[in-house]
Amino acid sequence: MATVTMPVVKGSDTMQPMRHRPCPQFSGRNRAAALLLAGLTVLPLSLTVAGSPAQAQQMQVQRIAAVVNDDAITVRDLEDRMDLLLSASSLPDNPDTRRRLMPRVLQILVEERLKLQEAKRRNITVSDADLDSARQQIESNNRMAPGSLAANMRQKGVNPDTLDKQLRADVAWLKVVQSGLRRQISVEQEEIEAVLSTLRENLGKPQRLLAEIVLPFNDAGEEQQARALAERLGEQMKQGAAFTALARQFSSAPTAAVGGDLGWVPKGELDPELEEAVNALRPGTVSSPVVSGSSLHIILLRDVRETKKLDPAVTPVQISQLFFPARGAAAMPTESRDDIIATAAETAKRCDDINKLSDQLRLPNSGDIGTVKPADLPPAVGTVVAELKENTLSTAIDLPSGTVVVMVCARKDADGLPSREEIERRLENEKLDRLAQRTLRDLRRKALIDIRI
Repeated sequence: MATVTMPVVKGSDTMQPMRHRPCPQFSGRNRAAALLLAGLTVLPLSLTVAGSPAQAQQMQVQRIAAVVNDDAITVRDLEDRMDLLLSASSLPDNPDTRRRLMPRVLQILVEERLKLQEAKRRNITVSDADLDSARQQIESNNRMAPGSLAANMRQKGVNPDTLDKQLRADVAWLKVVQSGLRRQISVEQEEIEAVLSTLRENLGKPQRLLAEIVLPFNDAGEEQQARALAERLGEQMKQGAAFTALARQFSSAPTAAVGGDLGWVPKGELDPELEEAVNALRPGTVSSPVVSGSSLHIILLRDVRETKKLDPAVTPVQISQLFFPARGAAAMPTESRDDIIATAAETAKRCDDINKLSDQLRLPNSGDIGTVKPADLPPAVGTVVAELKENTLSTAIDLPSGTVVVMVCARKDADGLPSREEIERRLENEKLDRLAQRTLRDLRRKALIDIRI
């Protein structure tokens, strides 16, 4: 199952990793869908209750905080989740902290109920084995002895059941995403090539090592709550709280599970408002909250580096070609040759198509040519190949010995550039995260939600 992470419990990330946005990062960055262990908070509520103090307290914690369709969230649920959050973060446990963070806690608990309800509607269940695996992953990530998680939580005054409830919602939602939503997305080769082209173009430009905290909102009221939380997190970072720990607890991006890590991001790759914020930072500093889309973003600039630009003339490429000799038994009329080239340009999408056509036509010096450097090819061919996009057939190139059309199958990029498979996984996870977020917003919009505190 997917990795489940939790901030270190004293004495012993929310999505994996800007997704990655997440988000999965899903950032680099293979940001596969990761389970969020969101930190939640609550304000103890004042309530006049007749009877003994113990009876009053019992009645207080059983009070309904919210109803999501037919499921109730009690004050006890809120308090237990707050205990979990405070035990695993550097935030102070005081009434002011609980008051400021209570709206965020309630929002996430509401979303957990929606996730569980959707899983039930799809006949998706979470087994004891699923929960055991999630707990074991947490212990492994936090270098805890196997089986020690529950005892460790009790030592810190945290009810282990609250973590199990969170894990159950996370695992259920992961199953919804993987089994029900993944089939709705696909990544085309053109998308992968577009990313690779952009990465190559950005070689030689400054890159920034970034991390993020993303706080989503659905309306003006939630935006105000997100700003209040962002201000509180900013105050804690000024007092020494670790950005990574806060990202794991509070961020809703896929990158949360890895402390908000976005990896190395070329200049110009972010949304304009985020680029402006990052450009004003120095390494080691954090931005003020920035609105981008329907979320507040807090960005940490860890480092800046320069990258070496590739020389396309000496970058190895794998190519296939169709060579039409001007003389000999394989020579053909110009009109026939041009018709074949035109048809190939329309129908050939990959080098395999060129290789098959070469076999059918029995053309000499055609098909898979192997890996070469453009500089080692005839100048007229090398110049074209150096700038040719992958899986795109060139125009006809006239040579003294005949005419050739070439397709680049793959380009061996400089160290540091991701493979096509890594880019495909990243794009898939980004699409999946956006679809999951959109699905959750739709569930919230259609639900009957009654907030009672």
